[in-house]
Amino acid sequence: MNNNAQKFFRRISLAITIIILIAIPFSNASAKLRAISQERFLMDTIMQLKINVDDSIQDLQAQNILNSAFEFLAKIDSLLSIYNSESEISRVNANSGKSAVKVDAITLESVL
Repeated sequence: MNNNAQKFFRRISLAITIIILIAIPFSNASAKLRAISQERFLMDTIMQLKINVDDSIQDLQAQNILNSAFEFLAKIDSLLSIYNSESEISRVNANSGKSAVKVDAITLESVL
């Protein structure tokens, strides 16, 4: 993985972490936390996301947070997968040297 790709994936990891931290209010140290997790097959691997929540967060809210994070990851996969001939990165590669391809900002940033 080249340096630009590493930077890009670090930014994505940071973005997901920030989304989760913003969505879950800080609780006091004595609050009992429970883990909520989801697992999906994305990016040609099994991914598991887990968040720890206190009693102020309902399970449905936590599931919605995880769903949003997985939706973001699915978007990245749909844009950047080299295994999907319909992905933007595949279209860029197929048109290399032939014509320009309009791409999403995420795709552009990942290759710069």
